[in-house]
This record gives sequence, structure tokens and C-alpha cells, in this order.
Amino acid sequence: MIVAGCAEYLRQTRIEEYIDRLPLVFSSMVNCCWVSLRWGLAALAVVIGSNNTWGQDAVNPSPSVFELPKRHLAYQKLLVQSENAIRAGDLKGCEGFCERAIATLPQDPMAYIQLARVNVRRGDHSNAIENLRSAGDAGYREAALLVGHQDFAGLKSIPEFQSIVRRIASKQPKQFPYQEDVKDGVVEDGVATVSMENTGYVSSIQTLIAKFALPDEDGEKDPRRSAVVRGQGKAGELVRQWFLEGTASGNRGDFYDNHDHDHSNMDYASFPQLTRIEYVKEAKDAGLTNGLQTQWLFAHRTIGNSSTALTGGPFWRSQPRAAYTQAGLATRLYLQYVNNHLYFYPEHRDHDSGLNGVGGGYGDLYPANTPYLITSQGSSGSDRPFMHAIALTMAALRPDVKDELTRKHALMPAIQMLLRSCSKRVADENDYLTAKAHPSVFDSKNLDVERMVRRAHELTVKTLPPLVRVRVLHEDEPNVGVNQFDTLSEKLFDTPCSIARVARSLEYQRRMILSAEASEDLNGRELTWHWVVLRGDADKIQITPLGESGAKVELIVAHHEPFAIPGSPEMVTNRVEIGVFVHNGSHYSAPAFVSTYFPTSESRLYDEHKKIKSVRYRDYRKEKHYADPLIEPIKDWQDLFRYDEEQRLLGWTRLRNEERESFTADGGLVTERDDFGRPKTAKVVKYVVQNAKSAHPVVVPVATDTVMRYTYASDSDRIGTHVVEQ
Repeated sequence: MIVAGCAEYLRQTRIEEYIDRLPLVFSSMVNCCWVSLRWGLAALAVVIGSNNTWGQDAVNPSPSVFELPKRHLAYQKLLVQSENAIRAGDLKGCEGFCERAIATLPQDPMAYIQLARVNVRRGDHSNAIENLRSAGDAGYREAALLVGHQDFAGLKSIPEFQSIVRRIASKQPKQFPYQEDVKDGVVEDGVATVSMENTGYVSSIQTLIAKFALPDEDGEKDPRRSAVVRGQGKAGELVRQWFLEGTASGNRGDFYDNHDHDHSNMDYASFPQLTRIEYVKEAKDAGLTNGLQTQWLFAHRTIGNSSTALTGGPFWRSQPRAAYTQAGLATRLYLQYVNNHLYFYPEHRDHDSGLNGVGGGYGDLYPANTPYLITSQGSSGSDRPFMHAIALTMAALRPDVKDELTRKHALMPAIQMLLRSCSKRVADENDYLTAKAHPSVFDSKNLDVERMVRRAHELTVKTLPPLVRVRVLHEDEPNVGVNQFDTLSEKLFDTPCSIARVARSLEYQRRMILSAEASEDLNGRELTWHWVVLRGDADKIQITPLGESGAKVELIVAHHEPFAIPGSPEMVTNRVEIGVFVHNGSHYSAPAFVSTYFPTSESRLYDEHKKIKSVRYRDYRKEKHYADPLIEPIKDWQDLFRYDEEQRLLGWTRLRNEERESFTADGGLVTERDDFGRPKTAKVVKYVVQNAKSAHPVVVPVATDTVMRYTYASDSDRIGTHVVEQ
């Protein structure tokens, strides 16, 4: 079964390096998921690295498995609220959030852990022990975190606490990731109906999983299912020929999931062997069957589509941009990718020529690129040619090749390689290592389906394409309040085949150490590594191999202004992109991407020493200028920076609402100066993102009551040192 090995596969690929682990007290989610929670547009970050196994241990949670994703999201919001409360010292508030969380999902352990923390801080060790016992009963397995947490230090000598820790440490999470009573669904007349009986929920990855038993091939009654494909030109003719010869696999065991309520179905009648997924009314009523598909995994190879977009309000965007800008969703897309799923979406206004709506479009608005889905140029229906091309390509694969790719979670990476390498824009392998093969959005006019099916049919078990995986070993971090003036992370997401950053820091360049050492050839063949600039000014990008193999590199990306996409001068982008590939002697892998998005709502000026001289932020509500509010909250000021003769930062002047404010080199708001005009006292400034429903988020600088007091070594010392006085 495809999904049964998912957890172990993700551990083998070191997925824990790329996702937000569920910590003991949920505190990391407070920091990295505030965008989704407070802006109300996304689920929280997916948590795979945790051993929280409630979804695996629970049997038939009530009332309905289809309600569990929403309940889980509500539960996580309550946990974040409880963490905020306990940090603020509001024990009663934290207790209330925890009690509501337990009422929402009594089978999950984390609210019990939070309650135990409240108990300890009140000196109530007896109830703390009871809540920790309940957490263990609910599936908590992080004994080491429990022992090491400072809130529970006073419990270590209590025998009951020691007993709970031993019991938690002795238990292992189940490997089978479904509810115990989930049954295989029945496929009838080429339709697989998702129901409560064949659906389970895995809380650790916040995903519904539906499984089906395919009928025996000899037992399929419908003679139409014996035909592999109808029409589809020369490519269809070739697939029919190979299928009759027994060298093509056809589409038996391939599923199709329409996720837009039949608004834009593929022509599945032309692919009679495809199994269509349908949903019972309860799943539809729960809002799980339309729009961006990040809620489901199916225990079979699956292609699907949703020819939809978010078209109203300030947060309008295509479904792919929604996935790339909301916490945790890129990880879910990766999970689909390595479980032989591939979905198709139109770009709808996110990739059209023009700028700020002038000329009809806004340029390329995608802050990242991934191989996890296919985005089509155009709106509703533009995804259909790609679905037909991919269905044909999957049918053209030899049976043993398809089985091996499926078993090794490598089918969709192979499909992506075939789609990109067979584009009409790609003449040879050299072109494959350029932007020609790896656009943000694919145009159907560049599809060469005959070439795709021929190349797919040529694959053998011994010549399967390799798998590329990349991760960050080290990177420069911004200094919030000094060279970054909001609280958002530069890390948009980290996944094994796509790493995305937003260049929020005002430093001229940013440095990363990257490794693709986890890349793999499915037959154990030797690999070569290839790091190439797909987008950006090559003179501003340095890629330096670290070691002989080239599996590790140092990447330095300097500041970029908006620039034209290679080969499309009418299309402007703010995204610099590095492609990462491995080659096994026969084929290149599908790409991995390392993207850096430069904010469009600010104008930066650097001096001859590459030091930031000034930055002006645009309030794009007032100017005819588009910036993604999920990436760039509004700022409405200008900063002018000052340096000494040795190019050391002295501070800056802020122009805001016709007022001038002075800041120290440490980011403090100057409140008093000495006789030499140097800062004597300053206030610590926090940058608060204010949000309102259906409105643009706005960054507001807030001067706190915390004082920074400066002293100087001599009359000529212009920088000084400071101490913080509460």
C-alpha cells in the first residue's frame, strides 16, 4: 500500500529537518504559524516530526471523521492561545483555553500537558501528575522533553512522575497510520466513493486518508474498462499500441480527483481505466471537496485538479500562491508529491504580463516554485490539457517501471522530469538546466505529449530517474528591529525539494550553506550534482561548491530589483531562483528549488560599500502598487541610515507622518542625548502587526517602557554600549 510506508519514508528523507516539530509546549507554533492563525486564511503548520499519535491510536472518533480537520485546527488555535496566555502569566486564561481544547479533542495529549504546566505554576503537583498521566494515556511519547522541561523540574523526585515518564518512554507509536476500523472502500463501475467507513484521520500530519480495494482485473465487468485511452492523437495511438503489446501499464490503479465540484473535469471518458473519486454528502458538507487540495491522501496513484481561485478581497490569489504563502501547506504538498499524487491549478491573474494591473496583469506574483503541483497559464479549464498529458504519460510507463516508481514514492518526481524535459522549449539536456524547463507556470502550447509518452515508455527499472533532496545547513539571520522591521520570518518554507525565503533583512546579500547529500538514486548509481541559476542576475549570485562532489554549496544572493523573466520580457518577477539537480548517468532528476523573494513594497538604496543608505516603504493601499499582504504587511515610513568613517552603523532617522524620529544602532528610539549629541537614553521598540478581518495587515512601531541607557568610552566614541533597564 502506498501510504502505509509514508511515516518511515519521511523519516528516511530527514523530513524532520524541514518542518515544524510539535514541541512539548507548542511554543514553536506560536512563532511560526501566527500568519495563518491571526490572518485566518490557513491551517497551522503541519507536524510530522512529532510522536503525537492520537490520530493513529483513536478508534472511530466521534462525531464524524470529516469534521476532524476543522476540529483539529480549532484545537491548535486554542493551544496557541493557551501558550500566549501562560507566557503572559495569565494562568486562569490558559486553563480556560486548555479546557476548551480538551472538550474539542479529548484524545489529543497536548492540552493536558499545558494544564499540567498551569498546575505546577500554582503549586498543585497532584493535579499536574493527573494531567500528565492523561497526556500519556492520550498518546504523548516525548519522555525526554517531559523530563527536560523546566516547568516540571520540581516533579522529578515524585515517584508518580517517574512512573509516568517510564511508561511514556516504553510505548511506541503504531506504524499503521489509519484508524483501526477503517475499511477498504469498494470501486464500482470505475468510481471510488469516499465515505466515513473508508476514511481515517492522521492528526500528526493533519490529513484524511481514504483507501480502496481495486477489483481483480479479471473481475471487472465493464468491457469499456479494457480500452486504455480513446482519441488523444498520436500519443493516444502509441499508448494503445503499447498496451495491446503488453508493454504499457495503462491507467488501472490510477485515480482522478476532481476538487472543484465538477466545474472543470478532465475528459475522463477518454481514459476509461481511470478510477474517479467521488465524495459522500457528509464530506461535501464539511467543505473538504473544493479548492486547494491539502486535506487528503489516497492509497493509490492520484491526479486531480481544482480550477478555482480566491478572487475577492485583499487576499486574492491562485490556489498555488495560497499554498506557498500559508504556513505548513508546502509541506502537505510535498507529502502528496512523495505519495504519488499530483494536482493541477490555473494561475488566474497571478502570472500575466503587465505590472500593478497596468497592461492587464501583475507579472509573476509567485514567491516560490515547487515541483509538487502543476500550475497552468490561464483560468478555468487551462489545467485540462496537462491532466490529459500526464494521464497518457502514466499509461505509457511500462508495468514494472510504474510499479517500482510507485513503490519507491518516486512516480511524480519522474512525471515532473518528463513534463519539463519534453517541453517544446527544451531542445536538449543543456536546456533542461535552464529556466526554459522550469517556469512558475506552464503554458499548454509548449506541451509535446507524443515526446512525453515516448520518453516515458523508454524508461526501464534500471534507468529510473534519481531523486534530489536539498536542505539548509546554515544561513544568515536577520536582526529584528535593526535590519528587519516586522516579526515575520524570512523562512517562507523548508521542504526537501523546495526552499523559499523572503529577503526581509536590509543586508545587501544573504548567505546560505546548502546540502543535497540526501539525494538518492533508486538503483544505487553514482550521482553528480548540478546547481544552476534559473532566475536572477548571475553577477549577483555566487554558488561555491564545498567539497569535491558538489553535493554541498555556499550560496550568496545579493539584492535584486524587479527583473524580467528569462525569455519573457513582458513578465516581471521579484524572485531569484536556483535549481538543484542530480544526474545518475541516464537521467536528470526533477528539480529542487531554492528561491529568494525580494519584497516589492519597498525601495532600497545602497551606498558604494553595499550598506543600506535608505529604505522607503510603500503603503500600497494608497498607491497603485500591488504587494502580497500575506508576505508584505504595510509599513508607512522611510528610514535614512548613518555610518561612521569605519562604516559602522550609528543609527537612522525615521520619517513617518511628517515626523522625524531618531534611532540608535541597536534599534532604540532616542529619548535623550548627551552634550555631544549622542544617544543617552532610548526606548526599546517592538514592531506589532495589526490585523483586521478582510483587511491588510499593518506594521506599527510601538515604543515600550523598557529603557536602553548608553555610556561611552571616550568623547570620540560615537557608538557606545548600553544596558537595558526594565
